[in-house]
Parts: sequence; structure tokens; C-alpha cells
Amino acid sequence: MISSDQREKINMSVQNRKCFVIMPFGKKGTEEYDINTKIYKLLIHPVVESCNYYPVRADELEHLGSITRHIIESLYDSELVIADLSGKNANVFYEMGVRHVLFRYGTIPIIRKGEEIPFDLANYRVIFYSRELDGPEHFKRDLKRRIKAFEKAKHQNSDNPVHDILGNIIGIIGKTAVTYKEFNELKIFNKELKDENRRLNELIEKEKLGGYETELAFYKELTSHLEKQNKVLNNEKHKLIGKNEILESLLQQERL
Repeated sequence: MISSDQREKINMSVQNRKCFVIMPFGKKGTEEYDINTKIYKLLIHPVVESCNYYPVRADELEHLGSITRHIIESLYDSELVIADLSGKNANVFYEMGVRHVLFRYGTIPIIRKGEEIPFDLANYRVIFYSRELDGPEHFKRDLKRRIKAFEKAKHQNSDNPVHDILGNIIGIIGKTAVTYKEFNELKIFNKELKDENRRLNELIEKEKLGGYETELAFYKELTSHLEKQNKVLNNEKHKLIGKNEILESLLQQERL
């Protein structure tokens, strides 16, 4: 096992190199939980650390609020994911599917000896391990090799059927989709637009009640707010035009 001093050095140097481990672990206090935790701590954890990644399992995530949200975020922000397909656990299969859509490479499937590899992954390499922890060195060696292979071929090859079949389409969607940042900007834009509309309605009501000394004063203020509204709309228009140009360019490349 890695010493506490070595672990501290690893944690300091690999803060952004997280390896998220998705696997069934059962309820605490059960035999299933104990076995799965041993597999995680004795087989997976030491190999991941030795490759300078920080391993974390779903039940180790520090979180407030929805655990599902933090799992999805970990699938997105982890450089590497190890997926234990043993027991045909629905949550693991779902999470692996999410990961496959998000990234073309960087997901390593493992499974217990004697279990059948899911049909959709039959053509992909899956690492076997023993539930009884027999021959652990073989598993550790194979897992380390896969991690090292990922390091060498990172961002070049696909390791899942989603990107092998729909890689080009996903690439286009990824480059033209609305990001979290853009979504938040759209929310701000929507609020600004609502605020301006509310203010314009207030101006009109004020005019109806004779709140302006002259008609010119009313139209000056009205024009000022319309200009602000137009500026906000133009900013969003340019962003949409930029997205459309990227999409047209990518589609043109696909036709060639």
C-alpha cells in the first residue's frame, strides 16, 4: 500500500486527475457491501493511485443536495472512469452510458470472472477479476496497462460503441450545443429582457396618468429603454449567428 506521505504528495500533484469508480456496492453492513469495498480498496484503489490518479467512489463523494447531480458531474469532470459491470447493476449501466456519450475515450470496464459481458460491449476489452480476490496481481497488471494505454492514446481513439458509431455527429453537437455558461448567460438575458419590458410598461402607464411634463420627455425615456433592449437582443443574435456558422462549416466538411 502507498504510505501516507506518498499519498499526500499524490493528492497535491493530481488534484485535477480524478478517477471516478462506478460500481455496485450495496447497503453498508451487508456481505455484498463488504466484498465490493474490498474489491475497490484492495484491487482498484492502489492501482489508480500508483498511476497518479485520485480514485473516488460514489459513496465517498462529499456533497450537499442531490447525489445524482454529483455523480453526473463526476462522470463529466473525471479524466478517467472505471466501470464495474458485475451483477448487471442498472445504475452502473446508466452511468456508463452517460460517460460514453460525454467522452470518446477514458472509460475502463471491468467485471467478475464467470459473468457475461453485456452484448453491446462484447467487441470491447473488459478486464476480469475474481470475487474471491484470487490472483489479484494479474488484474492489477492488466488495469495498470489499460490506464497507461489511455495515457498514450488519449484524445485519439474511441473506446466505446457510441463514439465509434456516432462520433462525427456527437462532435458536431458538442461544438454547437449550448454550454452551461451560455445557458446561464441566456437566463441573465431573459431576465434583462423581462426587466426592460416591465420598465417600458411602467413608462406607458406613467404617460397615461399624465406623469410626464411633456410628450418629448416621455419619448426620450422610451427611446433610451428601447435602445437598451435592442442592444441585448443584438448580443444574443451575434452569438446565435456564430453557432450557426460553426454548424454550417462542420456539416459542409461532412458532405466532402
